[in-house]
Amino acid sequence: MYLELPDPVQLDIWKLVVDSLADSSDPGQVQQRIETVCAMHDMTPGDVIPAALACQILLSGAYANDLTREEFEQDLRTLSEGRTNGQEVILSRFDVIKKELRHVEDARIMSDHGKVLENVEWRLDKIVSSSRGHHHESDVIFLTIEYREGSTPGRITFQVSARGLQSLQRFMARFQS
Repeated sequence: MYLELPDPVQLDIWKLVVDSLADSSDPGQVQQRIETVCAMHDMTPGDVIPAALACQILLSGAYANDLTREEFEQDLRTLSEGRTNGQEVILSRFDVIKKELRHVEDARIMSDHGKVLENVEWRLDKIVSSSRGHHHESDVIFLTIEYREGSTPGRITFQVSARGLQSLQRFMARFQS
């Protein structure tokens, strides 16, 4: 299927797969890239998707088997009967793609056991006064945790006092060595 495609299409399919994996693209962006490749080469998604999936399977297999760039290059050469169309695209970004696949796989493993932290946003504020009375302008940090549970994103905001911040700092210090 892939080898029967014209050389420019093979190159663009590798670019599609590489960009989709290396950029952690959402399904909408991947679909847009597929449509762009189809439009450029007057093809249908039915022509492009099977070849792109085959390339993605090769990359996933290389990651799963912890292949080096050289081992993957040899596999590509063998599977493509010596043709090198598009290989420079994949090989030039192979290490980046392996790191991204590790990130994706780690997230899958972690999501098997609950919510996965994706991002932290914060804001520093002051408590000046409240219905409980006047305060001495105590600092408070608003800490918003963005997470994913399965395919569902979520967020929760905490108010963190100076004491709570010290506790977080002690926790982080244990993992920074």
